[in-house]
Amino acid sequence: MRLVHLNDPDIPSLKRRAFPDALIPDKQEIRSRLRARRQGLDPRAARHKSHRVTQNLVSLPGFQNARCIAMYSSLAEEAGTREMMIAALRQQKKIAVPKVYGRDMQLLRVCDVERDLALQGAFGIMEPDPDLCDPVPLDEVDWFVVPGVAFDRFGSRVGFGAGYYDRLLPRKRPDAGVVGVAFDFQVVHALPAHEGDHPMDAVITDEAVYEPGVTVFRTRDELETQAWAARLIEAGLGEGGVLALHAGLGVGKTVFVQGLAKALHVRGEAASPTFVYCREYRGDRVLYHADAYRVDAIQGSDVSFWSEILEQPGIVAVEWAERLGPLLSKSTIHLFGDILGDGTREWILWTARRDQRPMHDRLRERS
Repeated sequence: MRLVHLNDPDIPSLKRRAFPDALIPDKQEIRSRLRARRQGLDPRAARHKSHRVTQNLVSLPGFQNARCIAMYSSLAEEAGTREMMIAALRQQKKIAVPKVYGRDMQLLRVCDVERDLALQGAFGIMEPDPDLCDPVPLDEVDWFVVPGVAFDRFGSRVGFGAGYYDRLLPRKRPDAGVVGVAFDFQVVHALPAHEGDHPMDAVITDEAVYEPGVTVFRTRDELETQAWAARLIEAGLGEGGVLALHAGLGVGKTVFVQGLAKALHVRGEAASPTFVYCREYRGDRVLYHADAYRVDAIQGSDVSFWSEILEQPGIVAVEWAERLGPLLSKSTIHLFGDILGDGTREWILWTARRDQRPMHDRLRERS
């Protein structure tokens, strides 16, 4: 068995496997729903959440290492950026804020938040005064902080629909980072992605930093597959963890779960739960082995049934998890399996959150 290094895994393909198109809402529906929720947020709660977003953002290496940061000037309903700007200025960073000119934006340097953001511009946004603020060349920006109505865990973004950032960001320096900021309820499992949509490197919210991690490994037989399952337990898959398995028939999903069971010292062998939906195994920790193969559509009482399974306090492993869609939590760990031409199994472990990245580091250390 061996670890494989892929510089650019096909993230859009993984997203389609985990969340088929039928489960992904269209952009207009998501804009309408999430803007309404954002506008209905209590102002005190919004201020508290915005403060939490700022705390998470300024703790990141991308913020700390950047000399010049482009930040948007926030609407009242958005995650506020004023505190972020003040924090950056206190650290002697250059702040560039966009001003809209027709279909394009120009970045202007803001040195004093109160003085320089004094003009109400397009869409009611407070913009920098060009008589007070000098232009900032795009190639000076090290880090872009981008607004959005919605983001997904794979780095896709839905804005207001005018396309300003999708036109701006392709012209940035290749090494410049791009992060979205939002309230956590604005982050969904999967959004539609279209050519020309610029992906985010990370999304920062009041509850988490969504920064995907990927580990790819290959196994030649069942013993190697089960050995990697044991490594996953050692690397941090523990109490409350949900593992979503996405692979065709015969790839080895059940074999992988059997490896989890052995690592947890479960008595007996785990068997496929296709006809009972879920089996419970007791060992060092409780393992719930679920199978959604026979699920056509989640509705009515099915929601309560599957939600209860996914919220169990042990470890939950779900085969054919793509059929459960948005019932999965946003911290779900995804494992994709394929059979290569020589019969070797290739597995891609994908996580959504920055606090899950140590799992990948530990897997690499043990390989």
